[in-house]
Amino acid sequence: MAALVRTITVGQKSYLQAVEYVNEGGRRSIKILKSFGQDNLENRLQAEQFISNYNALRSIVQREAQQPNANIENLLKGALVIFGIILGAKIISDIIDELSS
Repeated sequence: MAALVRTITVGQKSYLQAVEYVNEGGRRSIKILKSFGQDNLENRLQAEQFISNYNALRSIVQREAQQPNANIENLLKGALVIFGIILGAKIISDIIDELSS
């Protein structure tokens, strides 16, 4: 399932989170990918940019990892160059590990 931005309200304030809904053993849970602070225009734009890059990378990794001659090391290097600033190395590594296993 694609990741998305959700708004949660704590007290009187709204906060933004990038989340992914995960099915594990028939149970649906929420994996919080990143929190962006209070809901304002700047944080919403950052959250939407993060989600767009996250979903794009997942799609690319799913497609490339299925290739018979897939080179996971090159995929990781390329992903770090293109998506590293927005997503960070840990998230990129997690996506590649999950989808190439």
